[in-house]
Amino acid sequence: MMSPFSISIVTMGFCAIVYSPLFIDGSRLKMESAAANHIVVEFLIFIKLKLYNFGGNDILLECERERLIMDIMLNRLFIYLPYLQQELGQDDYQGKLDYLQHTMAQFHILVSQMLSISEIGGAPVVLTDDPQLAFYCVSQQIPCCIVLDSGSRDASLPSGVYCVESLEDIDGEYLERIYRRTKGIPWNIVETEHLLIREIIPEDVPRLYELYSDDSITKYMDNLYSDPEQELSYTRDYIQNIYGFYGYGMWIITLKDTGVVIGRAGLEYKEGYDGLELGFMLGAEYQHHGYAYEACSTILEYGREWLGQDAFRAIVHKENLPSRHLCERLGFQLSGSFAEVEKDFVEYRLG
Repeated sequence: MMSPFSISIVTMGFCAIVYSPLFIDGSRLKMESAAANHIVVEFLIFIKLKLYNFGGNDILLECERERLIMDIMLNRLFIYLPYLQQELGQDDYQGKLDYLQHTMAQFHILVSQMLSISEIGGAPVVLTDDPQLAFYCVSQQIPCCIVLDSGSRDASLPSGVYCVESLEDIDGEYLERIYRRTKGIPWNIVETEHLLIREIIPEDVPRLYELYSDDSITKYMDNLYSDPEQELSYTRDYIQNIYGFYGYGMWIITLKDTGVVIGRAGLEYKEGYDGLELGFMLGAEYQHHGYAYEACSTILEYGREWLGQDAFRAIVHKENLPSRHLCERLGFQLSGSFAEVEKDFVEYRLG
């Protein structure tokens, strides 16, 4: 089945659906659940009212409505930028929209690889500069990104909504991450030759207990909670509050070929330090294969390129010689030492 992308564009006076050829078998159209259809209808009614309030015509005629529902149900990008259109004028505004067609193609490919259409559900990614529409999307758990312009820059915005300064800041991977975060799907952070580093999910917790059961792991670092339910609760809070707020944290390391969890590593903010702190743990049977260096060197590069950081530190138990050697191989320099809870630590810094 072919399913090329399309973009729904709502402007102040009209609704244009920019279609490339779309081929869908009848069974796919029947997959829409009553609940998903209800959300879409609510969403369309809201858009229709917003257009009316802005002085536009009642453009969502019945013939267009069916096409628009299909477009949204198949997870297309829905664009509503009335303030930007006013600022730029129609010609310049159309040029901006043309730029998004390539971005949408990237997004469509990424989401298609991630989920089937039936798994995606009924929500598009909404790109808007209208704060009221953003609040509505957040309330309905519809993926949404705000473009900051005269209509939104100084306005009250929903907590945690994604914002960009210009349309050129958006690419397919960025849209995919908005979609994943809203739908509770873990981000894939980076891939290496042998590894996939991704966000943690609650289902990883039992595997972490297996890795931490080796005494050589807990000799130099804190153990997990003794109660698995407490660890699960901590993990859920971490996903919501750390990933959700910062966009980074401690991640899971898996073997790319098998998906087996072999450890974790990542970057965290620590109060009193301007850079980011590198942390890492690799299961005993996966050590001495080069995986720790492969993961950590890639994570540091991610911190520079994606997070805009060039200062890092690592805190290592003084007697943990393999970890100290790894830090030195990564380019860290010893910067100090301290004692905490009857344990001696050394601090390494990079940048």
